[in-house]
Formats: sequence, structure tokens, C-alpha cells
Amino acid sequence: MENRANYFFVGLFVFGVFFASLGFILWLGGYSKEESFKYYEIHTQESVAGLGIKAPVRLLGVEVGSVEEISIYNQDELGVNIRIKVKNN
Repeated sequence: MENRANYFFVGLFVFGVFFASLGFILWLGGYSKEESFKYYEIHTQESVAGLGIKAPVRLLGVEVGSVEEISIYNQDELGVNIRIKVKNN
């Protein structure tokens, strides 16, 4: 019975060291779930058929953001507002 208790504490120690090491690596690498974004509004009177919320925004084929909002506006003529979110870096 004493051997089982020792195995338990050894396993607990190994998991503790593993998660502490993982946390240290993420902290050292500056990993963060928070990203900074810039928001842009596009006003158009052209058709936006096929465009939807959460649709990817691409620059030279690379995904750099997403469509946040699509709304209709009426200034002189009927048009569409498109709000996009683009990664800062």
C-alpha cells in the first residue's frame, strides 16, 4: 500500500511539473488570446449578394479578418454599410 501512495505522489508531481512548464512556455512566448483589431466601415451601393456575417476578409489571399456587421442605409440613394474587423498586425 505504501508503494501505491508513492506512485500517486510521483504522478501528481509529474503532472504538476508538466503544467507548470507549459504555463511558463506560454508566458515566455507572450501567448495571449487577446488580439487587437481595427474596424473599418465600407459604404457601397453595389450588390453584396453572397456576403455574410463572419465571412473571412482576405488580403492577397491571406485571411486578415472577418465581416462583423451588414446593414442598409439610406443617404440620397439606398446603400449598404459593411463593418469589417481586421487584425492589427
